Amino acid sequence: MRNLHDLLKTSFPVRFTENDRQALLDGINAIADSAISHIRKEREKAAGEIQRNDSRVSMTQTTFWCMIALLLILAAFFALVFFANVRLLHSGILTGITVIHTGLIAVTLATVSFVFHKRKH
Repeated sequence: MRNLHDLLKTSFPVRFTENDRQALLDGINAIADSAISHIRKEREKAAGEIQRNDSRVSMTQTTFWCMIALLLILAAFFALVFFANVRLLHSGILTGITVIHTGLIAVTLATVSFVFHKRKH
């Protein structure tokens, strides 16, 4: 405050009275109080966000889409096995369907892995 007063005194032929000095100090204190209250509000908001996110399970986008692909594959396999058991109980066609489905699962997983690997790099 004194440095500001000294700089103003040398730059301008203006004299600060005690009231002017107090008004300047009150203005600076008001700005500081406003900044402090804003920082406190932001800190409380961030603390609330952190507490709300503590119970969440986070996973990457890649993990999410791999889980979706696996669920779809498992659902399709369940449907095929169910259909095969109902219509063609223990036949050669059931074995063929299982072998083809296993091959398609391997191709699908390889394709998904390749796409995610390329997307990451």
